[in-house]
Amino acid sequence: MATLSFTLTRVHPNVAYLPPNINVKISFYYFPRNTFSLYLFLVSEFFTCFEYEITTSKKQWQLSFPMIVGNVFLGKKSEMANVIQALMQKIDYTEDSLTDPRTKDWFLIENNPLKVWCLTALYILFVIYGPKYMQNRKAYDLRIFMIVYNLAMVVLSLYMFIEIILSTQSLGYRVVCAPYTKLSIQNPKEMRLAKVLWWYFFSKAVELMDTVLMILRKKHDQVSFLHVFHHATMLNIWWWVMMFIPGGLSWFGACLNCFIHIVMYTYYGLSAVPSLKGKLWWKKYITKLQLIQFCITFGHSANSIRIQCDFPRWGQYLLTGYMIIMVILFSNFYIQAYIKGRRNPKGQQEHSQKQKKKNVHNGNINATSKPIHG
Repeated sequence: MATLSFTLTRVHPNVAYLPPNINVKISFYYFPRNTFSLYLFLVSEFFTCFEYEITTSKKQWQLSFPMIVGNVFLGKKSEMANVIQALMQKIDYTEDSLTDPRTKDWFLIENNPLKVWCLTALYILFVIYGPKYMQNRKAYDLRIFMIVYNLAMVVLSLYMFIEIILSTQSLGYRVVCAPYTKLSIQNPKEMRLAKVLWWYFFSKAVELMDTVLMILRKKHDQVSFLHVFHHATMLNIWWWVMMFIPGGLSWFGACLNCFIHIVMYTYYGLSAVPSLKGKLWWKKYITKLQLIQFCITFGHSANSIRIQCDFPRWGQYLLTGYMIIMVILFSNFYIQAYIKGRRNPKGQQEHSQKQKKKNVHNGNINATSKPIHG
């Protein structure tokens, strides 16, 4: 809780009906670690200048906001109060009314998305400039690291999957609706779920390493728009989840995703073993599982809106909208990669035949075919 000191200082000498200083103190839950200085400036004979200052117990930074107040507001003292009220409405975004008091100060949440934004910005910069850095360099041999990394992600995903299920069972959550209210989070058992959901949020930061490994190994074709969009948005969305709704319906999508990641990181870990290269036939089924996951989560979120589950409506819309985007993007990826694209054996064969015909037409048949020895 912050204690705010409001000081209205009369600057213009011709406004004698107002007292020289008006001091007000208000305690409320908004940015307790910050300090604001708001200055209201008037520049003509029809305006009067007031200084509006807000201070808290800890001075970390100050902001100045110019605001023009017309003479119409200064005719009566009561109308000046309307100006202050309008200004206070601009900072009515309070911690007490929106954020979860249990999680708002946890690592990487910290009541501020700045660290997550910075991490996302660094990620995007690496996606842009990483391939340029690797352009004239050999691909790094990260085989051992990839095995260890993917094994660790399997263990983490398995832990989160089991812990989420056990937490929701102890809370008596129903699959179709798990409420999240100020009353529900007073249940001590909710803290167990909030903690494992924080690990899920943290895993989204760790998973940015997937892209880093692809670029360092010069697998640039794997760094698609879908891949980058999914990794960057999941980290930011889950900051909001952990800040405002770390419980209730939030468990469902996280639990399904953990199961998918158990399968996915198992595949990536095994694919890094040289002796297993070419023997792993189930990669395309991972994409199918992901599509099924998004469809189930979409149906679950949409149904929670239909039955009016006691969960913040904006959170339901966020989950439903994001699932629609994921279904569209992953469906397009699957069609391009496994039906039309090079990952489909038939598509690859047709592409090869077309390329041969093109080369024959250009008189370059020997450029793409093996030499025939008589």
